[in-house]
Amino acid sequence: MKRPTAATRRPLKSRRAFLVCVFFSILILVVTPSFAQETAPIGTVTRLKGQVFAMRDGRRIPLHVGSTIQTHDTVKTGLVGRVEMTLNDDTVLTFADRTTLKVDDYDFPGPGSRAKFNLLLGALRAVSGAIAQTNPDAFIVTTPVATIGIRGTDFWVGTVDSAFNVVLISGSGVYVKNQRGRVELTEAGQGTVINVPGVRPPDPDAPDEEVSLILGEMARGALSPTPPTLLPAARISSLLDRVQF
Repeated sequence: MKRPTAATRRPLKSRRAFLVCVFFSILILVVTPSFAQETAPIGTVTRLKGQVFAMRDGRRIPLHVGSTIQTHDTVKTGLVGRVEMTLNDDTVLTFADRTTLKVDDYDFPGPGSRAKFNLLLGALRAVSGAIAQTNPDAFIVTTPVATIGIRGTDFWVGTVDSAFNVVLISGSGVYVKNQRGRVELTEAGQGTVINVPGVRPPDPDAPDEEVSLILGEMARGALSPTPPTLLPAARISSLLDRVQF
């Protein structure tokens, strides 16, 4: 058997070097986006009570005061949980217990600044920051039954007694729309209700498949938002109590 000559060894070395380069190129492509995401928080937990965690890349991450929030996180509060998050544009989000919210998109600062959140379960108070104040069309909260657009506003949104409620606490106003209608809340204390006959919101502790099925039924069965109505002060106070610490 002939021994490999220098001429035959060189192509082998070249192929090995090529394969090593390909391996590290793939490794960089896989690792770099995750690393970039890990180092680019969009906000911070500023207050917290009870059990609160984020689902991130399939991992369950307990949250504490000072924990950072990232785009695509799904933040959940437990049975007696509360959490307040302050985002980079000074938006403040305060969750009630048994609430689930996903950060679908967030980009700030810059000319294309935007924020989009998906409130799946529970209740939320939002005091919008710079994004909504500079570009009202860029700050949106979606829910199973409606989309809410924010224009520099403090508002409350969530489910009460199986009905979905939106209340303007103060500010420039919000619009609430779904496939069956649209209303504008322009005066502090105004609220609207979206009923879903025959469908109760899912239990947050139910299996994910059951939750998704019920949320789909809610989306299909949601009625038009009711005309704006001024709510009694006691009613507004009871709603805000749900997000108090």
